[in-house]
Amino acid sequence: MAKDKLKNSMRGGIQELLSSTKAVEQPKPTQPKNGRREPPVHCNFVIDRDIHRRMKMLAVTENISLKDIVNEAMLDYLNRHERQK
Repeated sequence: MAKDKLKNSMRGGIQELLSSTKAVEQPKPTQPKNGRREPPVHCNFVIDRDIHRRMKMLAVTENISLKDIVNEAMLDYLNRHERQK
């Protein structure tokens, strides 16, 4: 009985993770004042495994992309440091 309950709870978790990979319509980014949007750039960097795992879990939970989390975090960091100058 406990084995079946565990199996069913795991099945729901796996289905939840798999279903989150379906394409989700992303909101269009706001246009800058000059009307042109900057092209994205690819960036490779190394981060701690635990941070990466936590960010991916947040992305799945919030149904947003890892890219959006990284961009938001970087903008917050830049805004904080630019205000200090």
